[in-house]
Amino acid sequence: MNTTKQTKQSAFSLVELLVVIGVISFLFAITIPTLSSIQDSSGLSHGASILSSQINYARQLASSRSKPMEVRFIELPGRSGSGYHAIQIWLPDDQDPSQSRPLNRLAVLPHNILITTADTERSKLFDHLDPASKMPAGGAADGADYQAFQIRPNGSVVSSATASQRQDLYLTVISATRDGQSATSDSNYITVQLNPFT
Repeated sequence: MNTTKQTKQSAFSLVELLVVIGVISFLFAITIPTLSSIQDSSGLSHGASILSSQINYARQLASSRSKPMEVRFIELPGRSGSGYHAIQIWLPDDQDPSQSRPLNRLAVLPHNILITTADTERSKLFDHLDPASKMPAGGAADGADYQAFQIRPNGSVVSSATASQRQDLYLTVISATRDGQSATSDSNYITVQLNPFT
């Protein structure tokens, strides 16, 4: 007797393979917007952290050196959105402004994150500052626009805000993709309030 054993090979059919690919594609399409939102939120948190730490550092420097410090908000060329993308602390020289000098490196906000200037309702501090100036030549932000305010050695903020406007000293960090939308339409933004007295 000659018996041949036939083995049945099992494999996926084309229909089964297409169904699996379709399910994986559907799940992938659902998770992409969620991952983008998480990345946006992380960038906003990091940007707000950079902003508040630079302001706190300027307060510490002003107090320890017994001199006012200048916090500059700098618009970097080539970055998207209408607003400021970096912060730097300067030691101002009131007699000769050309002798002012930076005290730290440029603190750049994450990509696509900025301090908005497009909607003055969201960053009212800029209403109480001098118009934008140009950064001096030879630095990291050579010729870029900036606005600045000073922090006195006692920790108070120098601005043109009156006593009733001091609650308006705040800045809003947004994603550049949301720039230009009103604050109510933004799903994600962070506002940093400056304490004008300490």
